[in-house]
This record gives sequence, C-alpha cells and structure tokens, in this order.
Amino acid sequence: MDHRDLTPVLQYLAAGQAGKFDDSWANPDPATLERAESLYIAHHGRLPSPALVVPKQLEPSEKFRVYVVNFTECMHHFLEVSGDKSATEAFSCKSWDGVEDEVAKAMEAVEGHDKRRRSWRKPFEAADRLGGITARRIEFLVQLIPDGEYTGLLAGGLRLLCNTAKRKKEVRETILQMLDSLGDTVSHSKAQIRLYSDDPDLKEKSEDLYMAILDFVAYVVSYLNRSSAIESFKAFFQQTDYGSKLDDAVDKVKKASASFEGSVSICFQTRVEIIDKNVRALVSPIMALYFTLGGLVRDFPTQMEQLVRKEMQNAAMFQPTMHFIQFVGPMQPQMPPPGFNASQLWPLLCTNWNGGSPTVAEDLLANSKADVQLALRLPPSSRGQNQIGYLLIEDAFVVWLKSLESQILVLHDEQSLEGTSSSLSTLSYLCALITEMMSAPGMVRLCFFCGLHSADGDVLGGGYGLMRSLALQLLQPFGGNANLSTTGCDLNLLGQGLMMNDLSTACSVFNMLLHNVPVGVVYILVDGAFWYASGSHGDEMAAVMAFLNRLVIESRANANRGLVLKILVTNPTPSQRNSWDIQAAVVHLEQSLFEDSHEVDVQRMIAGF
Repeated sequence: MDHRDLTPVLQYLAAGQAGKFDDSWANPDPATLERAESLYIAHHGRLPSPALVVPKQLEPSEKFRVYVVNFTECMHHFLEVSGDKSATEAFSCKSWDGVEDEVAKAMEAVEGHDKRRRSWRKPFEAADRLGGITARRIEFLVQLIPDGEYTGLLAGGLRLLCNTAKRKKEVRETILQMLDSLGDTVSHSKAQIRLYSDDPDLKEKSEDLYMAILDFVAYVVSYLNRSSAIESFKAFFQQTDYGSKLDDAVDKVKKASASFEGSVSICFQTRVEIIDKNVRALVSPIMALYFTLGGLVRDFPTQMEQLVRKEMQNAAMFQPTMHFIQFVGPMQPQMPPPGFNASQLWPLLCTNWNGGSPTVAEDLLANSKADVQLALRLPPSSRGQNQIGYLLIEDAFVVWLKSLESQILVLHDEQSLEGTSSSLSTLSYLCALITEMMSAPGMVRLCFFCGLHSADGDVLGGGYGLMRSLALQLLQPFGGNANLSTTGCDLNLLGQGLMMNDLSTACSVFNMLLHNVPVGVVYILVDGAFWYASGSHGDEMAAVMAFLNRLVIESRANANRGLVLKILVTNPTPSQRNSWDIQAAVVHLEQSLFEDSHEVDVQRMIAGF
C-alpha cells in the first residue's frame, strides 16, 4: 500500500472526528494539516521510536570503592579463619532471589523463641496503597547502588545477618530491629527512584547507608566467632573495642536510613519543578496518539496478509481466508457447525440471573459502548497528555501496540489515582481511544472499565461481569445467525453455569468464541483493575488474569494459527500484580512524567508531526 495514503488520518482530523474527544482539535487549521501531511509521509505513517533515555548513574566515590574492597577482604579472612561453613554458604550467595524468605525465617525464629507473635514489617515487600505503590527504603537503595559486585555484596551480607539471627538468640532481636528500620516506607514509588540516580547528594546518602549496613554485619559476626572476628576486622575498624558497640551500629543504620529518605524527598520536590518544562516541550501528545493509531489502522491490511500466510501454511488443507481482509459484514467462524448459532447464546449471557427483571443483550452492549463514550468525553489534563506523549516513545508500549506477538502489558498511573474518587483516569481515555480508533477488518476490540462497574449489585460487576461483558462484545461481530463451533462445549451445561453466575463458565464461553474468530488481532483492554483489588472481586480478578495469561501463552505456542491477542491492563495494585503471576511487560507512567532527560526524545517525536 502506498504510504502516502493519508485517508485514515487526515479524514479523521478534517472531518472533526477528533473534536469528539478534544475540543481544540475540532477544526484543525490548514497549516496544521499541511505540516502533518508532509511529515506523516516522511515517516511512512509511523512515529519515530527513539530509545528510552535514562539518567546516567554516577560513579561510586573513591571512599566507597576502598570501603568495599577492605570489607570484602576482611569478611573473606573471617570466614576462612573461623571455618564456619554455614556462614560461608550464606555470605557466598550473591543473588537477591530468596533474601526475603531468609528474613522471614529469621523473624519466625524470634517468634518461636519468644513464644509470641511480632508485627515485624517485611523490608523487601512493597507497601500497598489504593492505586499506588509505596516502596521500602531497602528497595530504593538497591535501585541506586551500582549493579553487580555491590548489590551482590549487600545481598550476601543480609543473608549472613539472617543466618546469624537464626543461630544466635542473643543477637536476634537486634538484627531484626535493624532490618525493620530498612522496612520503613518511602512516600514515592520504586520506579521514581531511578530518576534520581544522577543526584550527587542522594548518591552520597545511599553510599553512607550501604556502608552502615555492612558495618553492622561486621559487628554481628563477632557473635559467631569473636576471636576470628577481632583478628579479621580490628584493622578495618581501627578500634580496640570491636564488638562492644552493636547498639551504636544499629543507631548508625537508622540515622543513615532516615537521611537517605530525606534526600529522596528533596530530589522528588526538585523534579516536580521540571513538569512545566516537559509540558511546554509537547506540542500535542493527543494529536501524536491520533496519528499513531491512524497509522496502525492504515498499515493493518499488510499485517493481516502476514497472519493469513501463517494460517495458510499451518492449515492441513488450503482454505481461502483472504476474504476476511475485505470483510465488512458479520464475522464468520473459523470452523463451521456442528454447534449452535449465536442467537442461542445471547440470552444466556445477558440475563441477570440474580432475580428481578431480566436485562436484554442490547442493553448490556449499549452499556459497554456508553462506557467508551463516557471515557472519551473526559480528555486528559495537561499532565495526563504529557504522560501519553511519553508513553508513545516507551518501547514496551510501542512493541505491544505494533508487533504481531501475543502479549500482556500492564500500565501504572499511580499518582493520578491517589486521593481521587474518579472512576476514570488518563489511562481510561487511552483505552477508550484505542477502542474507538482501532477499527479495521480483522481487528477486534474488547474494552471493560472496572471503575464504572464497581458499585454493589452492578449487573456487570466483578470478574464474572467483566468476562460476561467481554464475551458479549466478542459475540456481537458474529451476528445473530452465525453458526459457532462449540469446541467440545455443551450448550445446556453452559446455560446452567451462566445461570449460576459461574466465572469459569463465562471464561469457557469466551474461550469457545475466541476459537471461532478467524485470522486477526484481538485487543482486550481492562481499565482500572485496582477497583477489583479486594474481597471476592479480588479473587475473581486473579482468576480472570490467570485465564487471560493462559490464552496468551497458548496463542504464542500456536502462533501459526494467525490470531494475535494483545491484552492491556491498567492500574492494578502491587499486591494484585504480584499475586497474578503473569508474563507481562510493566510501564510506570510517573517515571516518564518526571524524566527531564526525555525532552530530546519528545522533541524528536513531535518533529514527526
């Protein structure tokens, strides 16, 4: 296809369609359209996607490097002289995997010894807040120190502390007090800390905290073998009372930890001042998004040809499917009967089986469409537009949007959700715009806004309502008379399960419908997952994500099937995301918002319009 064909984008702008979502684009002037045309052609209808620029991490200070070398030599000497195999094994493990488990075991040892439960904080577990993440001090420290030797040494030291706590009851309480101080929360997300890695004061404070922790380790090992410790570390500390000031070492860690957090807060306030400069650097991120999506729609027939070729190569017998590229009517199932037709499934999916008057299918579908229009009527603020602009040069998002590989992408906009009761966010607008614009033969868009269905008694509430809505949206393109292959499903059993509001049955129906979809790309957009973070909704949401994750894995394994699944989930809580155990790329929008070094990339992006 000729890349100079601007019809999908220019007609969209010239006809005032963009004005439905943003009044400022209702009547674009001729100069804007002319400039857009020339640059759209120059970039072949695509946005340039420059590599993500992150702050350059400062080099460790000379004092820090010397300290690490000396500590390492002294510790190895202690382990060799003491002959303590258990301590050697603990310190030699440089991986962070399992450090949290070792801390938990040490805490259990204290509880078992004291015969009472303690409310110890878990220093390596992200604190959970509605719509956001609050990271621990130790998490921030690990993000700032140079990777490799330095992180490995810290991991080994912490494992050695846990090993000592389990073995030596007289020092357990003190060790866990120190670890507990590292569990204090910092009022910013872990993604933000990487933005401050070029700050000299924070580098100094992070080095001080790192050295204070290892100083504490050096004091603690005297409880394993005092004579060996004195011999190994006396020169290191240059003092005669080694081993007698463990409490002072704890205080030193606490002081360094508090100073470290104070430096983080100062960095955060400084970065806030950069927002205005970043906003001014963006001419119109929303226009950039229109062009990106319009370009994808324009190029999609070429992608469809690739998918069709895959399917044809995989088929045992050649069956022409190219007609699907030109398809404008009801979607024909990939496998015809035996089975049942779509009209038999509609009433089973749409009826409210909890009593009261039944809800017809047309009403539920109208609800889904109305949800999209509602989200589109709430265009992002300047800050939200800024986030969308940076998202367009975020590699993970660009790959998810453009590639022909089934995958899950999780987007976080934590700060915009803090302290707000709004059911919709900037990412809701993004989901709605993708649903509205990504319309082409072979594209299927399914969208659900959890925040709009969080009230008690909502007919589409919870994980069951989510899957029922997605199934109805997926069923609609087939038309009422389309025959569906059941892939082993029994209509009567499906009906019984749906009448019981059974989530697994709703998932089975969706899976059955998906198997009837011919070659193409299915977009599944689930917005505001944090609204379903607790109680029964939380359990249902976890089951839904496990189901969608299995679909993606199966789609990848059967790539020649010619069907691609692109799943976008916005704003789950940290505990949700961790419990889901899904294979997904994750993007934190607040990292982009405060990143001033992105400005050059943004200017390059805007130069394409």
